[in-house]
Amino acid sequence: MRACVLLPIRVTIGALTVLGMFVAPLALAQVRPAYMKNVDEPGRQPYNFSVQFNVANCVANCSNFVFQNNEIVMDAPAVPAGKRLVVKWVSGQLPAIDGLNYVYIAKYNYDPMWSFGGPFYTRGLVGGAALQSFSSGAFFTVGPLEAPHLVVRLGSYSSVNGSVAISGYLIDATN
Repeated sequence: MRACVLLPIRVTIGALTVLGMFVAPLALAQVRPAYMKNVDEPGRQPYNFSVQFNVANCVANCSNFVFQNNEIVMDAPAVPAGKRLVVKWVSGQLPAIDGLNYVYIAKYNYDPMWSFGGPFYTRGLVGGAALQSFSSGAFFTVGPLEAPHLVVRLGSYSSVNGSVAISGYLIDATN
């Protein structure tokens, strides 16, 4: 009598196991998250450039250079067509003897997007003159075919070469 009672229970458990193998994937499919598209990732490309200059002229990667009244104004390279530059970090070494300096990056109408007034750190003597170094986080964007305008105000300046580096990434401007 006991074997007769256990047989239906074993058959029922076996049938539920087989049925569960087919039903479980369908049930799990209902709780999967929806796929999302991150519009930044497909076009994200690391981007870094450095402009080099002294008080007399542009040495590398800049244009429209002007030095007047202890202020250097120049344009960095333009952002490629179809891309937008997201700037995350700005650093540099200024041809200055003291730390009374100011750096800003502006749009075409010279409206500042980022600025830095210190602290500056003396890097040591190069060619008999000190370089004032800085490094700072930033967050701003520059549109396609726009050139960031750099303005560097120097306290007491020297004739050695300085540089400003801009780091970030490019994203597709069409998204």
